[in-house]
Amino acid sequence: MPGTPEREHRPECCCGSTAFERQESYSRYMGLDASPWGIVRCCNCGLVTRTPSLFASAPAVPPATRSRLRRPAEWSGGSACVPPRLLERLAEARRCVPKASVLDVGAGTGAFLIAAREQGWEVTGTELNPQSATALKVHGIPLLTTELEQAPFADGTFGLVHMHHVLEHTRSPLAVLRAAHRILMPGGFLVVEVPNELRSLASVTKRFLRSREDSETTGLEHEWFFAPASLSRVLRDAGFEHARVETPYLPVAGRRVRSVLSLVASKVAAGDVIVAWARKQAG
Repeated sequence: MPGTPEREHRPECCCGSTAFERQESYSRYMGLDASPWGIVRCCNCGLVTRTPSLFASAPAVPPATRSRLRRPAEWSGGSACVPPRLLERLAEARRCVPKASVLDVGAGTGAFLIAAREQGWEVTGTELNPQSATALKVHGIPLLTTELEQAPFADGTFGLVHMHHVLEHTRSPLAVLRAAHRILMPGGFLVVEVPNELRSLASVTKRFLRSREDSETTGLEHEWFFAPASLSRVLRDAGFEHARVETPYLPVAGRRVRSVLSLVASKVAAGDVIVAWARKQAG
C-alpha cells in the first residue's frame, strides 16, 4: 500500500527529488513511528532514509529513544582486528586493480589499512573521529581528517577505494560515491559494505512479529537504509559502469556452513550485509 507524501522534515533526497513516501513498517521497526519522525522512501531513486535527518537541527528521534542515539560527530568505525572476509577482499582486489594503492574511507582504528600495508599495499585513510585519527597517526598511516567530498586528492589517485559501514552515515551517498569515482584510476574499484538492516532475514522476521529494534547497534544512528537495488542505482548515478552486488550471511559458524547460508541468503537478498564491487571505466 503506498505511503503518504513526506516533505515537511526531509526537503530533498541526495538525488535532488523532494517526493517521499512514508514506510510504516520500517518506521515501527526502528521505533520512529510517532510523527514527525519516520522512515521514508524517495519516489525517484528508491533510497530509504529517515525524517528528520540526523544532520538537521530538529530532534532526530523521539524523546523516549534519544538516549540510544549518537550524533554524527561521535561516530567511529572499525575494530582492533580484521575479519577474515576483509582479508579475502584485499586478496581479491589485488588481482584486479590497476595499482595496489588503497584509500579506506572512515578508517576507524586503522586495522584494515595495517593489514593492507602488510600485504604490500600503499595505504591512505580518512577518519573524522579525533581519537581514531590519533591512533592512525601513531601507526604512521597517511590520514586526512575531512569528508571525502572535500579531500584534496588528485583525480585517478587510487586503485581501490574501500568503505566499510560508512555510506549509511553520510549526508549524501551520491556525493560521496562521485568523489570516490573521481579519485579512482581508470579500471579501479570501489568496494562498499553497508548493513542490510531492512531486508535481512532477522529484520524481516522482527517486522513480521511487529517487534521494535532494540539492539545497541541500532539503525537509529544511520541516515540511509540500503537495499541491493537502491545501492546499485546510486552507484550507476555516480558514474560506475558495473556493480557486483551481494548480500552475504555472516553467522558465527564454520566456513562450510557460512558458505551455504551465504549462497541461500544472496539468492533472496536476505543476508546481513550488502557488499558492492563497482568499477570505474578503464581508459
